[in-house]
Amino acid sequence: MMTFDSAPAPALRRHSVSTSSVSPSERVDFWRDVIGEKIIPVDFKVGNRQDFSASLEWARIGDIEVMNLQVSAHSARCGQAASSRDGNEGMIFHFMRSGVGESVQDGRRTMLASGTGVFCSGARPFSLEFPANAELMVLQIPRAALARTVASLDRIANQDLACNNPLFPLVTSYVQQLASTACGMTAGAADRVSRNLIDLVGAMVSESIQQSAFDLSECRTAALTRLHAYIEEHIHEPELAPAGVACALGLSQRYINKLLEAEGTSLGRLIWLRRLDLIAADLRSAAMASRSISTIALTRGFNDLAHFSKKFRQHFGASPREYRAMKMN
Repeated sequence: MMTFDSAPAPALRRHSVSTSSVSPSERVDFWRDVIGEKIIPVDFKVGNRQDFSASLEWARIGDIEVMNLQVSAHSARCGQAASSRDGNEGMIFHFMRSGVGESVQDGRRTMLASGTGVFCSGARPFSLEFPANAELMVLQIPRAALARTVASLDRIANQDLACNNPLFPLVTSYVQQLASTACGMTAGAADRVSRNLIDLVGAMVSESIQQSAFDLSECRTAALTRLHAYIEEHIHEPELAPAGVACALGLSQRYINKLLEAEGTSLGRLIWLRRLDLIAADLRSAAMASRSISTIALTRGFNDLAHFSKKFRQHFGASPREYRAMKMN
């Protein structure tokens, strides 16, 4: 395991590490160790290992780690097994200074650009992807420190904190200033600044939580609209299934099923019910009278006719043939 020179001292020290002194073939593995030691264990993927480069500057201020990170294109994933160190969960804030990226946690996908920021829980899997060079400030705060003043932290995990939040620019400006001046503080001053920063970050997060309470119903409505539109567009495809729908929409199946609870259904049930409703409409249509039932079922996405007949009878109380005869007479 890597070790870092961070022994206690009367005044704070600023530390730095980079891949510049490491041979290109060893840089990715070296950087994996650095991030695992200073932030959280992750799996790295890069397009060309020879071209990868990165640097990190950091200082510890009380309970908080303040870091400035510069990286070339790569993706990083924190998996379930590596998501908690020593049982002490950290909340990891990413504030983008330049470049673009994408952050994913709990099925929520957020695009990152200069002037945006998100936080992820270190106790659950998350991933970050940067398609080109990027620079970001990273702030790591113990969950317990924030939870004393902020409730429902997980509600806005991986949500853009900059959106309609007047405190976001104040926090990012403060963090950037700290990163450059921390080495001049005494330990006592650092403890006081740490408490103040935690309060300020807590106020920013609380503002986003309050804002999300107003936006929640609108977000759910938008997600359901996208969901129904996607299913309607692809309902004729036999391979249409919950996992594929969730992937296409950038949402988790769990989140979609939670949304659909209000409609009394699930994603899998929604798909086959919609297929059955369309088939029933075809069976009632005089224009479709010459088309066989099996052809109609296959056209609407059922590729197992025995399964289709069973589901149809369960839903409509009659076989497809009986239903057609009743509705056409």
